Amino acid sequence: MDAGEIPHLLFYSLSPGTGKTTLARIIANSLDCDVLSLNASDDNSVDTIRNKVKDFAQTASFAKWKIVFLDEADYLTPNAQSVLRNVMETYSATTRFILTCNYVDKITDPLRSRCRDKGFEIY
Repeated sequence: MDAGEIPHLLFYSLSPGTGKTTLARIIANSLDCDVLSLNASDDNSVDTIRNKVKDFAQTASFAKWKIVFLDEADYLTPNAQSVLRNVMETYSATTRFILTCNYVDKITDPLRSRCRDKGFEIY
C-alpha cells in the first residue's frame, strides 16, 4: 500500500466484531480512490452487480483507483458471484475489490482465487 498498489482482498471470520469491515474501510480511506460501498446482505443479486458495481467500475475517475467494497459478500448469490468475477477481471486495471464475509465457504472458488484472502481468528 505504501507504493499505492492494492490487490483484490477478501477478509473473513466466523466471529463478528473481528474488524473485517473496519479494516476494509481503513484501507479504502487511506488510498486516493473513489469508493462504492455495498452491503451484500441487502444488495446481493446479479442486477446489483451489473447495474451498480459494473457501472461504477466502468466510469472514468481522476483517482488512481476505484474501490468496490462488498460487505457480507457471502450473501451474494452464486450467479452474482460469477458476474462479479467477470467484472473483476474486466476492470482490474482501474478497480480493486474488497470483500468481507463470515462464511468463506460460501464464496465460490473462482472468486476467491482472484483475491488475497486473510482470515481472522479470535483466541
